[in-house]
Amino acid sequence: MLRRVSSDRVPSPPPPWIADLCSDGLDVVWTGAGHGWMRFRRHAHLRYPTNDVAPVTTAERREMFRHRRLVLQHHHRVEDPARANACLYLCEDPGYSLDGLSSNNRSKVRRGLKRLEVRQVEPSEVAASGYPAYSDTRGRHGVPHMTSRQFTDLWGPRRLSASHEVWGAIGPEGIVAFGEVHLCGRWASLSATVSADRALRDYPNHALFFTLLSGLMGRPGIESVSYGLSSLRPETGRDSLHRFKESVGLAAVPVRREITLHPVLKPLVNPVSARAVAALERRRPESRLPRAARSALDMLRGTTPPDAPEVADG
Repeated sequence: MLRRVSSDRVPSPPPPWIADLCSDGLDVVWTGAGHGWMRFRRHAHLRYPTNDVAPVTTAERREMFRHRRLVLQHHHRVEDPARANACLYLCEDPGYSLDGLSSNNRSKVRRGLKRLEVRQVEPSEVAASGYPAYSDTRGRHGVPHMTSRQFTDLWGPRRLSASHEVWGAIGPEGIVAFGEVHLCGRWASLSATVSADRALRDYPNHALFFTLLSGLMGRPGIESVSYGLSSLRPETGRDSLHRFKESVGLAAVPVRREITLHPVLKPLVNPVSARAVAALERRRPESRLPRAARSALDMLRGTTPPDAPEVADG
């Protein structure tokens, strides 16, 4: 169900893709300023899709806070690269093609397309053979994952909206890589791309990303395709992921990433909270939440590393 926050101004009507996101089970609000915000924690919202790089006004932040949205995360482009603290992976090339890639990556794409079939797939196909790609990827990143039964229960009955697509690279044993696409008006957002260890020699990621980027940028009305932002969390594979994203034609666009807290939460940002989160991280090193919370607290307290986001005044 679409949730909409009220505004003092004449609100713009939500576009159809907002309702589609909600029908896919996502919790999304539409502001009077004409932006979508997706819930990613109980009271935390991320502006979505990540292609949206317009500045967020104080009025819009207050609009969200009035309706118990306590933590806001967003980003915007900066003209001075020195002010950037993150990068947005974005393709804005309407002429995206194989010729724009390096000779090495052209070879990998051709090999992947020769050995694998890349096409749009149904959730039932993901349920039937996509689990190794999901679990192997989670394992490579060192994060917990669902059991095979949980994965099947999630994907088996799933139904996609008109703005939601799933694409897969398929080998003799089924899906070896897949990713999701949300079509958000003039923007497309890629997420949740995964690949199986057994198929990495066939370059399924190169074949999948090339097919998605070339196909999406060739669709009428699509201005850009995004694939998320650089992570706040320290991860061993971050540099290699950065290189891969650039190798398939995604530009690392400098942005200013911000986290805004509701005024009632600001007293909680203190050394005691930081020590408590650090202790929880030591006790549960396998959990992503304590690592993310520590990164956010470091940033909020002014002890953040250079690539973490800043806090905007609420």
